[in-house]
Amino acid sequence: MKKITMLLLCVFSLIGSTSYAQNKGEMFFGGNLGIGVTAIEDGTNFAMNFSPEYGYFVAKNFRVGVNLNYTYNVAHLFTINPSIAYYVKLVDKFYYVPELTVGGGLEAFDDEAFGLFQLGLNLFAVEFRPTQHFAVAVSMLNLSYAQLEGVNMFNFNLMGSSSVGLRFYF
Repeated sequence: MKKITMLLLCVFSLIGSTSYAQNKGEMFFGGNLGIGVTAIEDGTNFAMNFSPEYGYFVAKNFRVGVNLNYTYNVAHLFTINPSIAYYVKLVDKFYYVPELTVGGGLEAFDDEAFGLFQLGLNLFAVEFRPTQHFAVAVSMLNLSYAQLEGVNMFNFNLMGSSSVGLRFYF
């Protein structure tokens, strides 16, 4: 019984009532891991991505950042994506974090590489920050525009490009 009580005390101390605001000058390192499945004419298409990221708060609750993104779909995609985001506190330790990204990179397919420009808006991104230095971020609703070799592509994903990320604040 004492072990269960101690475990519960530890859990509640992590989830306690202290709020950790994002203040000017605060930074984080983190990364996202995403997995998605898309329905296409010939069946389904599997995609996965990995993107380490860095963020810096230029004002209270307003951050600029950058991520390096690798995505595998039917091709390999490498991009650099600068971003801006604003943190809106929902309840204690939970934040709504809409984010705008602009980026570019290369897509490699069948031994050829193509230049890519993209613009994205994460409409449903939330962050849970249980401690002062650790956070979990989830993004599920994305709107994007990309241009690849003169072809314009618009994309709206509700769950198809979901990602979960971990962040370490300092």
